[in-house]
Amino acid sequence: MDQEELQGKIDQIYKVLTDLKKKHSKKKISWLMKISDKSFGLVEALVDNFMLNIEEGEYSTKILMILRQLCEYCPDLIFDQLLSCSKLPEALASYILKTPLEDMTPDAFLLITEFFKGGENLEILENNELVDKLFETLTIINKTHYFDAVVTILLTRFEMYCTSKDSSEEMNEETQTFIEKIKTHRSGRMFVETMIHLLNRRGAEGQKTIKCLSHLIGSERIYSNDLSLLGDILEDEIDKDATEENRGNLEHLLELVQQRKIILEQE
Repeated sequence: MDQEELQGKIDQIYKVLTDLKKKHSKKKISWLMKISDKSFGLVEALVDNFMLNIEEGEYSTKILMILRQLCEYCPDLIFDQLLSCSKLPEALASYILKTPLEDMTPDAFLLITEFFKGGENLEILENNELVDKLFETLTIINKTHYFDAVVTILLTRFEMYCTSKDSSEEMNEETQTFIEKIKTHRSGRMFVETMIHLLNRRGAEGQKTIKCLSHLIGSERIYSNDLSLLGDILEDEIDKDATEENRGNLEHLLELVQQRKIILEQE
């Protein structure tokens, strides 16, 4: 597919996706599924073009929006093709770093999150500038699923370096810096609420969420009503069939929650 043909296809797909936002159409979705088949080479061409034009903000943003929405309409066709693009996660990280906040599409967060599942591509999150930029994006995101995606990415980074069980133990520099950012960040409250939401949704599998919350119990970012909700969620999860390690972490966090509630009641 040459550049002129690809550009025409991009404009056509973008129009179809825009129309689908206004009105559902089985015919248009069927067309999207047809052109998304691997044999057409569309996904590979889009990814290659994105990587070549990362610094062309408007154009690269348009491609990411298309890729993310194709994932929504044709997940079985798109995800495997995207995940096979080994250079894409690094390119997405570069896009996040280089694109001004006001020009960035949060679709980049939803896409890059997929590459960290299973503990892969974590070396990308060793970049402190990227972590700082992700924290910065929290101030402009106004849709829950995008905010959730950024928090999930940041929690993955937190888990990479955290060696302490909770805030009572000595924290390494990376962990301490991360926790302080949540405590002082203007979106810190929403960060905490999102973690509780993620824990409730993912249950005992959200070990990184449990560990981070264990380091934040006692912080002003966690209100008394958060503690009550968190306690209920933890009790429910402990009653479920979890591994011994998961149960131990859940029980430890519940103990911290109960201790904190007692302290607040005595104040």
